[in-house]
Amino acid sequence: MAQFKPEINRSQIIRDFVAKNPKASIAEVVTALAENGVEVSKNHVYVVKAKMEAKKQRKRQEKAAASASGNGSKAPSKSSMVRDVLKENRKLTAKEVVAAMAEKGIDVTEGLVYFVKGQMKGKRGRRKKASQAVAPVAAAPVSVNGDAVKTILKIKGWASEIGGMKKLKALVEALID
Repeated sequence: MAQFKPEINRSQIIRDFVAKNPKASIAEVVTALAENGVEVSKNHVYVVKAKMEAKKQRKRQEKAAASASGNGSKAPSKSSMVRDVLKENRKLTAKEVVAAMAEKGIDVTEGLVYFVKGQMKGKRGRRKKASQAVAPVAAAPVSVNGDAVKTILKIKGWASEIGGMKKLKALVEALID
């Protein structure tokens, strides 16, 4: 009965050598392995190194995807925790919010609290301002002669004369303030 001689897995030898010497060039890998009695081509080393790098890249991407998916291992941000505290009571001062967060063992600055409060107030303020601007326009009479289309065309004409709707809007807002 013939005995099977285990074949040398050259790819594994290359992987082992590159793992120990990650900065080694392809030519250095070929010569170092030749000194140890293993004959490999430059192309073989190149392919093995490319596959090793691709595997590392896949692992990095999987790790990034796992952390981004919110699998529960990542703690909520400080801003979201400040928002939660402020949703309970909007009237809290920044110092009170910092103290409340410190009781929970979370260190936040007053600046962060002011920033989050400003963002929350800004959203509410923009909604409120938009609804206030729409109400008088809807309640006002359409025009002197009752033709809404002519009024709209006049406004579009004025906008094109001054350079566009954005400029007209800016002028109207400047007149309101």
